[in-house]
Amino acid sequence: MEHQVKKGDTLYRLAGHYYGNPLKWTVLRDANPHLPKDLGLDVGDVVYVPDLPPAKPAVPKPAPASGATTAPPPSAA
Repeated sequence: MEHQVKKGDTLYRLAGHYYGNPLKWTVLRDANPHLPKDLGLDVGDVVYVPDLPPAKPAVPKPAPASGATTAPPPSAA
């Protein structure tokens, strides 16, 4: 998908709009090497908006061994 830059657009804002997470702006930066190094966007610039790769599934934490309890850490005295 492509997005034509409008006044006020930034990669941060575009990532928030298209990905729901403005911290994904680096995906847009990496997909658009034609953009200036200072990341300034000009009205009319075209920004390619790639699909995000699927998220890696979270690795569940192992359950404690049966009968084991979790004790608080010893306090420093």
